[in-house]
Amino acid sequence: MENVRAMVVFGQTKAKFAKLGNSQGKSVIEANNVEDAVDKVQDIIEPNDVVLLSPACASWDQ
Repeated sequence: MENVRAMVVFGQTKAKFAKLGNSQGKSVIEANNVEDAVDKVQDIIEPNDVVLLSPACASWDQ
């Protein structure tokens, strides 16, 4: 996670991913759902940033 500046997490496992990000010293932003996550990314993105949309597991709450 060396090149990761921030993480936007959502879904049933967001607490686990937030804990991982925090343990690595990353900025972690919690979102309510994928649409909210995209909105939050638009608020923090900077020129030349890369956004990786990477669903890590099934999220039945979406």
